[in-house]
Formats: sequence, structure tokens, C-alpha cells
Amino acid sequence: MLAGRELHLGAWHVRGVTAAALLALYQQFLIRRRGRTECLKAFANNNYVGMVIFVGIALEYLFRS
Repeated sequence: MLAGRELHLGAWHVRGVTAAALLALYQQFLIRRRGRTECLKAFANNNYVGMVIFVGIALEYLFRS
């Protein structure tokens, strides 16, 4: 979030970082009991964290006026 602010990124970036934070909270919810399958599901879900941040940055540059 701080890097985006320094680079003067706007709403799309903030939405991407917010979505990533929500995914991280979901992962914490999944691993709360430390079950093997839940931890694997959270690990696989981590791909989406990087993806939504990337999409937020890409959309910011695509729709920048």
C-alpha cells in the first residue's frame, strides 16, 4: 500500500490490495485448526493474492487518465 502511495497509484491499486488482504484473512480462517487439507487449500489460494495485486496495478495503468 505504501509503495502504491509513493507511486501515486489510485483506486484500482487500493482495490487490488484490499482484495489481497481479504484473501489473506480467508487463508487465516482456513488454517485456524492446522488441518492438512485446509493448509494445502490456503497455500494454493495464495496464488490469488499476487494475482489481484498485479491486476490492480495493471488496471491502474490501463485506465490512468
